Amino acid sequence: MNSAVIKDFVLAVNNSNNAFNLNINSTSVKILESPVTDPTTAPTPRPAPPTTTPSTATTTPAAPEHTYILSAEFKEVAFSPALTDSNSDEYKSLEKAALNACKKKYRSKFQNTFSHCILKNFSALNPPQDNKAQATVGVVFHGTTAIADLPQNDVVAQTLVEALSNSTNSPNLSINSASVKVLESPVPNLITTEAPATTPAATATNTAASVHRYVLDIQLIGEAFSPALTKTSSKEYKALEKRILNACGNIYRKTYPKTFSHCLLNKFSASNVTRVTETQANFEAVFHGNTSQVELPMNSVVIKDFVLAVNNSNNAFNLSINPDSVKILTSPVTDPITTEAPATTPAAAATNTAAPDYRYVLDIQLIGQAFSPALTNTSSKEYKALEKRILNACGEIYRTKYPRTFSHCLLNKFSASNVTRAFETRANFEAVFHGNTSHAELPMNSAVIKDFVLAVSNSNNAYNLSINPDSVKILESPVADPTTAPTARPVAPITEALVIKRVIFSSLLTDFTSDLLNPSSTAYINRAAKIKEQLTPVFKREFPSFKFLEVKSFSNGSIVNNMDLSFSSTSVPNNNQIVQVLMSAAASVIGFDIEGSLLDLNGIHSSGVSPITSPITASFLVLLSWLLSSQWP
Repeated sequence: MNSAVIKDFVLAVNNSNNAFNLNINSTSVKILESPVTDPTTAPTPRPAPPTTTPSTATTTPAAPEHTYILSAEFKEVAFSPALTDSNSDEYKSLEKAALNACKKKYRSKFQNTFSHCILKNFSALNPPQDNKAQATVGVVFHGTTAIADLPQNDVVAQTLVEALSNSTNSPNLSINSASVKVLESPVPNLITTEAPATTPAATATNTAASVHRYVLDIQLIGEAFSPALTKTSSKEYKALEKRILNACGNIYRKTYPKTFSHCLLNKFSASNVTRVTETQANFEAVFHGNTSQVELPMNSVVIKDFVLAVNNSNNAFNLSINPDSVKILTSPVTDPITTEAPATTPAAAATNTAAPDYRYVLDIQLIGQAFSPALTNTSSKEYKALEKRILNACGEIYRTKYPRTFSHCLLNKFSASNVTRAFETRANFEAVFHGNTSHAELPMNSAVIKDFVLAVSNSNNAYNLSINPDSVKILESPVADPTTAPTARPVAPITEALVIKRVIFSSLLTDFTSDLLNPSSTAYINRAAKIKEQLTPVFKREFPSFKFLEVKSFSNGSIVNNMDLSFSSTSVPNNNQIVQVLMSAAASVIGFDIEGSLLDLNGIHSSGVSPITSPITASFLVLLSWLLSSQWP
């Protein structure tokens, strides 16, 4: 039979143990002439003389292959940039080992239906975790295989676990079995979101769903089109494909880490008749099938994300595009498909069909964040590190709260907080909402402030930010709260009620100097930082209602330390509890001491006894120091 002739050839060439030194596209194999007809077609006489027109039986295209796309996290393989370069030795070595293990296992298990394995990519875990790597692979079955004969998704996933976890693999390819996901599948059964357990009882419960595809078309500027870009095996095609997919993957994986899956290139073509030297690219941004419609981004946002990222001069994509050329040809969402890219100049913006975004401009005071000139330089490490913390917090807070309408955050600037507290930093940033959001769906200013304050003040967050909640203001807004007229003036923040305890303690082992009166001096900044850094964790641990500590001033005597402790009004510790915690910390603090007999809380003197020293002991130490110094030659 024709099908048997094709199958014999494909299986033999794809057998990793052969010595043919051939690599073929399995779906390309066709019989153009044949002495036989498969049972499904009528007999066809042998052509005489032979013509280039194939018989009816042989012109029918081979059925498309069935491909499962899976991802898995390696346990031992460390991610490095070389694993994104298909020409690197590291990439080739790991690819060869993974595909050999994959083919060997699937071929032994599915002898009659399995075709081959393909590597899609290697990538770092998202979010990053111990510098580990993950792989996305395709497991391909013959197109002639009936759907009923294809293995279930949990079986395919478990087979991958067995293939890569084989102790004979070199290098060690063992994977985290719980990380294995079937991203795409030709069968309608359950798609596992976790690798199946080794016991039959473990079954998936998530209903399979087709992936969501946005098909984009873009014009590449300065990218000469040539016939080689129509051949998927050419170096030119592969090199440009890699650049397109790297950009697409990086952009959407960063913006949609939980829902984005991967990108696929469809084709390159000449851009048009008048610009035949330039290239048009058609590709897909694919989102996981279990993503709900409300979580899928709008078409205008998908376009904007790509255009803004590629036009950012700091990117490493090595692509130049015509932003007005970016179009979405097909989409899984129902909003109007934008046919023009987001404008890059104010003039162009006026003609863009996309509605302008809504922007809330916020201003906050960061507690314990020393201001320095480096925070005015957008290229400095200090600026970038603090910018990342602000935008991570802003993005996570508002994306969680407003998943359908929130777009992104932007940092405008950092500045010194004010004249009297120049050592701390203010941040001015924007929370941006999609332009197609109705006014009724936009949050009130008070809600925007409250969302940020409550999230950052939650001791369980991972934002690494400490703010003065009373400092949070909205400077510009697209809405007016019911009690106010539309205005660009600061809106009074709505924050949870706080109770402030003024705590004054003395340090007898350090001499007072006049620069401690100046909040901008190095001595003031360093001492305030030591007190805040060492006492804040103590109060957080002991009092869940504790919010933050703020050093207010220093004065002579030897050094009198004035600080405010802020607590949620729902649970405020009494003075004795605060004293006990403070005195327990006295034995472990470094760089300053706490004199227990000279404590003052909200004007009430405490009779606590210091575990470090007392006035009599201190006097003795001073006298002893004087006697020793006087005896020293």
